[in-house]
Amino acid sequence: MPGQPRPAALCLLVLAAIAAGSPASSSPKAAALGPCETPECRQFDFWVGNWEVRTPAGKLAGLLMLAGEFRDGRMVLSADAPADSGRIVTNRIIWEKLADGRVSQHWEVSSDGGRSWTDAFMGYYRRMKKGTR
Repeated sequence: MPGQPRPAALCLLVLAAIAAGSPASSSPKAAALGPCETPECRQFDFWVGNWEVRTPAGKLAGLLMLAGEFRDGRMVLSADAPADSGRIVTNRIIWEKLADGRVSQHWEVSSDGGRSWTDAFMGYYRRMKKGTR
């Protein structure tokens, strides 16, 4: 959308994740349509626009390079990263559009290769009205 800033890295990451996990992206029909004209490229459109993230208590919340896919109506991305202890942990973040128009973000961390998960963050995004920051 003209005049609106976009988180380009996230858009590219999301498009790459969707394309990597989508068999349709390599079909002749998809190739004829172009790289971002297939239905798979529109699966995360509810995320387009300017958003703010808040904790359930209402506090404003801040980079992790993630990879994954859109599946079952949810964007599921993950990445390994060093923890404060120096150990490598797996971060998994799931975004899902809610019936009321908000988007939930559930962030979990695993220190045992994904056998068990601990909640790190649960937040809710709401679309900001035009002209507000």
